[in-house]
Amino acid sequence: MPWQCAVIGIWAMALALFDLKWRHLPNTIILGGAVGAIAYILMRGYSPLGASPSSALIAGLGALIATLPFYGLGWLGAGDGKFMLAIGLMGGVKVLLLTFVVSSLLTLPYAVWLLACARWRGERAGASANRIPQGLFLAAGLLVAMTDAAGFGLG
Repeated sequence: MPWQCAVIGIWAMALALFDLKWRHLPNTIILGGAVGAIAYILMRGYSPLGASPSSALIAGLGALIATLPFYGLGWLGAGDGKFMLAIGLMGGVKVLLLTFVVSSLLTLPYAVWLLACARWRGERAGASANRIPQGLFLAAGLLVAMTDAAGFGLG
């Protein structure tokens, strides 16, 4: 799985850089990863990070369904939901959940900092929400989850 981790890591970091610089996750890169994961599953019988096809499908669809309400509320961009879909297809339920937990823990202090800065400047608190580069934190969470999936585990 080392070369798969390298390819997925480069893919995730490209998305992180796009989100950090332009606050946008390009569909071509995200969906390229998702389609690549599906093709890998069809050719190999397991996901690029070693999950069963059923785990990858459940994780991918579950991620998409779970992120829709947050997209509707304006808390997540559509690209973030598609990024989670691709992560689920690549790694299955365990990788997706670990990615979600780590990215949430990384996002929290950044969001608190943005809210504190907005309050200090007298801005409306919700105005800062669209400035969170969630793709950056998802990529970081995925890198941590991949180290666990590759056997360099967290426990």
